[in-house]
Amino acid sequence: MSSQQPLRIQLAIQGGGAKICVLLAAMEAVQSLQADKKIEVTRVAGTSAGAIVACLFAAGINMKTVKEHLKGLTTQQLAQYFPQPTMKKAVYRLGWHGKPLWEKTFLEGELEGLFNKAGFYKLGDLKLRAHVVAANLVESRPVVYGEPEKDIVSALLDSCGLPYCFRVWDKNNTGNPVIVDGGICENLPSEQLEPFQAEDGPVVGISFSPTRRKSVSTVWDFTGAILDTAINNSMNRAKRRLGTDRVHEIQTDIGTFDFAKALRYLREQSGNYELVKERADKWFNAFVEARRKTAAGEQVKQVVDKDTWKEQSVSTMEKLSTIYRTQHLVSKFKYTLSSLMVQANCLVTDPQNTFYGKPDFVSYSLTFQTLDKEIYCHAFALSEAEHDTDPSRTEFLLLDLTKPKGAVKTVSMPMRDPDKPTRKELLLHFIPPLPPQSGPYKLECKDVVRGFMKNLAEKKRDDLYITSLRAQGKIDRIDLVLFVPNTAGGLRLVAREGSPPGEPMSELELSKYNVPPGFRAVGWTGVKVDPEPDFGADIFLSDGT
Repeated sequence: MSSQQPLRIQLAIQGGGAKICVLLAAMEAVQSLQADKKIEVTRVAGTSAGAIVACLFAAGINMKTVKEHLKGLTTQQLAQYFPQPTMKKAVYRLGWHGKPLWEKTFLEGELEGLFNKAGFYKLGDLKLRAHVVAANLVESRPVVYGEPEKDIVSALLDSCGLPYCFRVWDKNNTGNPVIVDGGICENLPSEQLEPFQAEDGPVVGISFSPTRRKSVSTVWDFTGAILDTAINNSMNRAKRRLGTDRVHEIQTDIGTFDFAKALRYLREQSGNYELVKERADKWFNAFVEARRKTAAGEQVKQVVDKDTWKEQSVSTMEKLSTIYRTQHLVSKFKYTLSSLMVQANCLVTDPQNTFYGKPDFVSYSLTFQTLDKEIYCHAFALSEAEHDTDPSRTEFLLLDLTKPKGAVKTVSMPMRDPDKPTRKELLLHFIPPLPPQSGPYKLECKDVVRGFMKNLAEKKRDDLYITSLRAQGKIDRIDLVLFVPNTAGGLRLVAREGSPPGEPMSELELSKYNVPPGFRAVGWTGVKVDPEPDFGADIFLSDGT
């Protein structure tokens, strides 16, 4: 058992039909690593077969148990429930009767046996938060089930609803949405987990190594190739977004419909299944080790929570503030780029969306250079508003951009300004001090704040601004960026009263900021900005788009 804290991660798991057998092997390794306290999986997302495995894991069901159960199936049963389609049968079922090639009875019974008999009926019954991805053909968009009251089996049947095989069109013309396999939209649903990284850890993907078809010479090959192309394209986008270091690729020759071969894999005493499990164990161990080496060598991030200010006496924090303002505030440095980014989760109103009720994410970044004096420390205030807010967690990092491994060692102390007793400030001491005429350096701070953009949600008006206390001369550039849900109304930004001049950011200027899935970006920017007064913009939200 490790003496270190387990590495918190989120898991996104790709779908693949019969490849579920190798997903079980990989996740068996993950369960062992979690039992050994090397990792802690905080949240999962999956599509199709990946959704089944994700929910099994979230329920705490042992993958070995599932493997043994599936081994009890026979080749004759598989042939009965998943028969090889013929043209005659396809015409009969699809053309004449508007029925899928396969009935859902077998899959539904298996899922009920795995989950319902173990006492898991709703997604809210699971031990971890799980996101199940399907696709809505009528609205051409993904459907993400995450609400606690959603039935597990129903959600998984939707996610596994492969077109033609398990799902067909709305044959009764009822006007209901046609929900099919989520792989059509997001076969590796990492984007569903990205908004939670500040609280729940980095997203790690479990996927499959790419394969190529030998030929496309029949109608079935052609149909399969069309589906594979759409599915693989979305999967490759997700892999690029995550980066190769955060995707574990499983090598397998099992095809989507190779159920007989998958059964043989499960029955092997040793071989492919054990090899997949061994490789997954090795990959995740290496991932954990790399993260810990990075954290030890580069001091990647430091984290404080809201209790930090409760653990110190008010008088001590006020004295520290007085010392800082009298001895250090007079030492200026050159600001080159200052940016404030806010993800307004409070504007999401769809109860089925997993952002609902989540705090806003506030990120501040400052790139600067020292001038003719050493800089011993710097203070910044946590995100605040005119109304009461609840900052629950803050991450910060100082980088020396002139060095490849340039994190600067810091020691943080909570601080309070006697003139503004409700404001929470953090004082960072630099070890060693930053020498004169050095840099550039980059300070990054991320806050998780409930209710930060509350006025925009309730009053349709709010503002964003930046205070630049220690800037010497004009600031090269300041960016204020707001991420709002695609469902939000129209937004208008104007200069805040008394603020230095600015203008709306162009699409090109906004393109350098990563827009979260389901959101759009608006921004306000200023060039060669005077450090006083505060630079800001008023934001107005309309009901229309």
